[in-house]
Amino acid sequence: EQTCALPIWETIRGEGFRGTLLQRGSLHIWQADIRYQIMLLRSWVGLLVLLLAVAGVGVLARRAPRSAIGLVAVALIASYVQANSTDDNSRYLLGIILMAAVMVGVAVDHVITLVAGAFAQQWYRPLCALGMVLAALLPAAALQGNFHTQDASENRNDEMNGRLILEALPQNCVIWTYWDIRTTLFYLTRIEHVRPDVTVLDSRSTLTVGIWPQAGDVYEGVQRDPATANRPVCFFPQPGLPVNDRPGYSVTTLVVAQRPRSEEHTSE
Repeated sequence: EQTCALPIWETIRGEGFRGTLLQRGSLHIWQADIRYQIMLLRSWVGLLVLLLAVAGVGVLARRAPRSAIGLVAVALIASYVQANSTDDNSRYLLGIILMAAVMVGVAVDHVITLVAGAFAQQWYRPLCALGMVLAALLPAAALQGNFHTQDASENRNDEMNGRLILEALPQNCVIWTYWDIRTTLFYLTRIEHVRPDVTVLDSRSTLTVGIWPQAGDVYEGVQRDPATANRPVCFFPQPGLPVNDRPGYSVTTLVVAQRPRSEEHTSE
């Protein structure tokens, strides 16, 4: 019912990937995924920043070997988890970005000190100040040079899918969905006033339906609440979990929607 539809993940991990952390074969998947991770990081921050980060590792290894080993270990763990986790996004690469930021600072400090030290003493402080100003421009240069690779301002998939879901729902229904689709439906129903008759259950619903409910859990929780009892119940399954495996319930597919990251899921 849910498939990991990003081509890069299917190529590296295989279709229907559900996570291989600490399992046999996880190192092979990690090895195959590293090239893609480097490509992604380069598209985010630029080649110069990555080279400075590598140089910073070398500088810190000479100054404080234990600190260098610890930071590199954090980056390697984040990379391994990214390759073998069940997620199809790149959240775990943020650990590498944070480590790289520290390493870039170390490398820039070393370069400024070397360059300023090559001139006469009276020029040392002005050159250090100039170097700091130029270093401060690195984030702006990386943003200007790489923003187009991450620009999603024209991506209307989330809005389109939200409207598609709302159009398919029965009148005066109650719907439970996980957070990324939930926030879209909240915006459309409460800000855009699309289908104001629909009630989107928020995080407080976990008290009655649970954290990762199935269709039967949602139905029973809705019926127990006097504010929502006897209303049609709709359910958007959590990725990777069954729609319903409890006896006595039947579900009907209303719409097949696609998340912004190109995963297909069904609303029932």
